[in-house]
Amino acid sequence: MSTNNKHKVSEKELDNLLGQAFLNLDFNNPKNQELMETISNQYLSPSLIPFSIRSLMLNKLVIAMACLAVATVLGIYFYPNSHPTFIENNKYVTPETVKDAMASDMRSNDKPGFVSGQKVPIAPAQKAANFITPFKNAGSVYLTDNSMAAKSDEGPIFNTMNMMASNEDTGYVYPLLTEKEIKENHRRKREMVEDLAKLSKKIYMPVPMGTFDYNGQKVSVNRFYMESTEVSNLEYLTFVFDLLIQNRKEDFLKAKPDQLQWTKVFEGTYDFTNLKDAYFSGKTYRDYPVVNISREGAEMYCRWLTNATNEYLASKNKPLMNDLRLPTNHEWTYAARSGTVTADFPWGTNVAQNSLGCFLANFHVKNFGEVKRDPKAKCKYDYPHAITTAGTILGPMQTTVLIASYNPNDFGLYCMSGNVAEMVYEENLVTKTKTHGTRGGSWYSDQEYLKLTNETEFRDVTKPSPMIGFRPVFSVSKPQFFGSIERDQSENALILNSEEMANTLKEKKKMIDALVKLNKDKYAYIPMGSFPYKKDMFSVQSFYMETTEVTNLEYRTFLADLLIQQRNEDYQTAKPDQQMWITKFPWSFNEPMRDLYFSYPAYDEYPVVNISRKGALLYCDWLTREANKVLKEAGKPLMNDLRIPVDHEWACAARQYDSTAKYANGHKFLRDSKGRYEVNYMCHSKEQCKYDSVLKMYVPKNKEELKETNTQSPKLINDGGFHTVYGRSYAPNKFGLYCMGGNVSEMVNTFDKTTYKSARTGTKGGNWFSCDYFLEIDADDEYPNEIGASPLIGFRPVFTAPKPIK
Repeated sequence: MSTNNKHKVSEKELDNLLGQAFLNLDFNNPKNQELMETISNQYLSPSLIPFSIRSLMLNKLVIAMACLAVATVLGIYFYPNSHPTFIENNKYVTPETVKDAMASDMRSNDKPGFVSGQKVPIAPAQKAANFITPFKNAGSVYLTDNSMAAKSDEGPIFNTMNMMASNEDTGYVYPLLTEKEIKENHRRKREMVEDLAKLSKKIYMPVPMGTFDYNGQKVSVNRFYMESTEVSNLEYLTFVFDLLIQNRKEDFLKAKPDQLQWTKVFEGTYDFTNLKDAYFSGKTYRDYPVVNISREGAEMYCRWLTNATNEYLASKNKPLMNDLRLPTNHEWTYAARSGTVTADFPWGTNVAQNSLGCFLANFHVKNFGEVKRDPKAKCKYDYPHAITTAGTILGPMQTTVLIASYNPNDFGLYCMSGNVAEMVYEENLVTKTKTHGTRGGSWYSDQEYLKLTNETEFRDVTKPSPMIGFRPVFSVSKPQFFGSIERDQSENALILNSEEMANTLKEKKKMIDALVKLNKDKYAYIPMGSFPYKKDMFSVQSFYMETTEVTNLEYRTFLADLLIQQRNEDYQTAKPDQQMWITKFPWSFNEPMRDLYFSYPAYDEYPVVNISRKGALLYCDWLTREANKVLKEAGKPLMNDLRIPVDHEWACAARQYDSTAKYANGHKFLRDSKGRYEVNYMCHSKEQCKYDSVLKMYVPKNKEELKETNTQSPKLINDGGFHTVYGRSYAPNKFGLYCMGGNVSEMVNTFDKTTYKSARTGTKGGNWFSCDYFLEIDADDEYPNEIGASPLIGFRPVFTAPKPIK
């Protein structure tokens, strides 16, 4: 070294240069290891390095130059063997070929095979800058490779390879996390929990309830939250490391990704070795979607984050949240469509490129020659051999993209199509069964699988795959009310907690006391007598009638007591079909009524609807038996059975022996002297209604049809009720009966005077959606022979009085 150099090289600079030279070598390569041993023996032996302070700087420089020269030679020598080349004819392997290989791999332990004789390219390797060297990536975390740890005398070596061990591994050496790594993991977990507990607007997007068309069927979804992106590598890494910190080793083995899938699935097709080593744990990929995890692992993640968040909420004395879970296909589709948008793709159009030719999702380009290009656009196509789109261009990225790539849809959700196929549960509305599926397509899917109308791409695939990830959802309201749809559809539907049982017995006692004591506020006495009905004279024996239609609270008490008595079959027969709010009114937004009407306490005193006639009869039988048990224990005479009234009994109670009464409210008119409505009905005349043979009910005529009658459609809420109303609304008649007209049509048995038997089933009194005619006492039955559930029909029981009360 000349002493006349203007710039002196310090020892530190020489150390860095020497270190960089060694870093450029791949020490996992046996040839490199052999070569370095030779360098060590020939150039770095003590005999060749004079041990003197004066010559130390010169020796280090010589060593650095020698290492750099060796690295350059090695690069030139191994470049033809490691650089990707294209096989003959530049033919591409298709996504279907890879799927076939995956299916074959699932059927046997053999390596996945491809179509015999097919020429496929080895994909261009990602630029080195896009990958992080596992041993020198500051800020990333790795797990222990068992084979390397076994050979090391200095403790475990951290590498991503340990993520690939299967659940059947024996002698597994678990990672040893440092205090710094544990502390950092706790910090990330706390951030994730707080984001969920506080419903961070950037991470968890609200999806409103609604109804949409799904493959020709009307489907309704409840309100829920969905993560704005697919679960990232960093989020999932925090989860698996927390399992280790909690010493949940068996769960860790089930949940950790199988990174070998990168090379196993694409063996002989694409060289994804770098992805196998760095994708899950490299800092560069922390915000990319996690893949190569099993469905069981995804579900474990959901439970882990749910439990951690609820622990946090409990510590703050706040209500707990519902469980995170994988979405159903209906929920996923509704969220991807931003509600009821009917376009093929989440961005609201039927094409995968915008007007400039920029791609709007990351997916497999089957035929690059068909890609339209705009020379003025910023989305350039410099990589004609790329297999997927990336960002706004067809670029060198071969697989996934950042979880927040492209623009979000109207609900704020990113990459609902493309990137990774997302796990869902496929619901069959007919068979009521669920299967495993995916939606949205992946980076290796054809464009067709990105369409929201397409069926699942990976049916019943539960094992790890480089193309499959997940995005969790959770319901907004916790199903805390007995009788709610969420409760009824859960595995705890038939189980009552101690508080529910206590409340049931308390309400049941009130109902029985009111019946056995003939509480006048609850049961009205109708004296015997004769009256005109449908141009004929009828006579009735004295009877009692409930002053209101049976309420939601009374019917819920009945259902809960059936469960207490373990009459589960009767419960299934009697429970309401709340979906009828949607079925009967497909044009209306009745989801709140479906979800809340029967179970929410605000509707306790509203009339029960959507129950079958069998359910009503079971209720009458139940209340009769329970009341007679009390009477028998008290040594008192038993009461007559509660039952559905005969039509002329109902007419007698409505007419009140007043031959001038026209309507079921006992008056000649539906309004009082001040013009105020006295009943809850549709406010239409019979001429303004028509019969819908599909829905089997009368509905308002449209504007064109109303022109024929020269009338305008009145407002439905003029009477003070949009749907049903509180059971004691409006003034009672002189017998003390409420809402005999309107509110809900009441079940009756039509009496045949010639045979003195019930001829058929029917309804009387009209309901909140009836036109005025059906509120008339002498009107024909609005729903003859109806025995099924309907949001328009309820019931009011009667029982024959043993003797008149003086």
